[in-house]
Amino acid sequence: MSHNPKVAVVLSSYNGALHIEEQIESVLMQTYPNLHLYIRDDGSSDGTSSILARFKDDPRVTCVLGQNEGVVQSFFHISEIAANDCDYLAFCDQDDHWFSDKISRAVSKIKSVERSGLPVAYCSEYFFCDGNLNRVNKSHLNNGRIDFERCLFENKVSGNTLVINRPLINRYLSSGCKDVSWHDWWIALIAYALGDVVFDDYCSLDYRRTGDNVSPTGSGFFSLLNYRLSYFFKSGYLNNVTAQLNKLLHLYGSDLDHDKLEMLKVFTGHSVWRKAFMRGRLREKISEELSLRMLFLFGCL
Repeated sequence: MSHNPKVAVVLSSYNGALHIEEQIESVLMQTYPNLHLYIRDDGSSDGTSSILARFKDDPRVTCVLGQNEGVVQSFFHISEIAANDCDYLAFCDQDDHWFSDKISRAVSKIKSVERSGLPVAYCSEYFFCDGNLNRVNKSHLNNGRIDFERCLFENKVSGNTLVINRPLINRYLSSGCKDVSWHDWWIALIAYALGDVVFDDYCSLDYRRTGDNVSPTGSGFFSLLNYRLSYFFKSGYLNNVTAQLNKLLHLYGSDLDHDKLEMLKVFTGHSVWRKAFMRGRLREKISEELSLRMLFLFGCL
């Protein structure tokens, strides 16, 4: 691997005309010297494609215009293209603002722990901001013990900070995107199952909240509670969580250590009692832990 291994940044855009140019510029202003930005537009109708056209002659940027497929499939397909020529893969939202040392710091952190064949993911904290990038709060993704079991039923990485190494890229792409709830959650599951996740308490970006973001993370208690209840119980979602764990067991069960394998077998099995009373902690907040255990008892998961 070269002294400055190549980093491919992948961005899936959808109706992001308002802020995407600023996001692109912050990626291109990275201090890291060996970087290329790949953008796939997921069928926007708001003029995003016209903004992307401004970068068609920039050798640091590759743009692909596609049909609307959804965020999981869109990120997967642009990652397939980007992975042909990179050592690390970084994921990017369309309306944030990256700090200039984001990639250089991530690569350094990954290098400090990776060894041959070990899948490694990097994730950092960030600042919550309003639509004008005025900082409101700091994320606290890593304010508790984060490990394999905590990732089974809760996404503990933020995709807009995620950077992964080549062994993890290979695992991600070879697994496909069927039965994947969120690309960043799936990648984190693979990393926790087979390798390592490096959590950085440093804030690497400003996370813009405009009301159009997918999740209201960081918003008020009642707003967040309402979102979680409506999203968690909407038709099909609970089955998707179980399908994702079944996929992990099917693809990588033979590679797991004994404890992880036994835990995964419990949560993909049919015994509601074993799930409900399995030792360990699955959610960071006690109220959410109790709710999840109740879902097990009622046979919802």
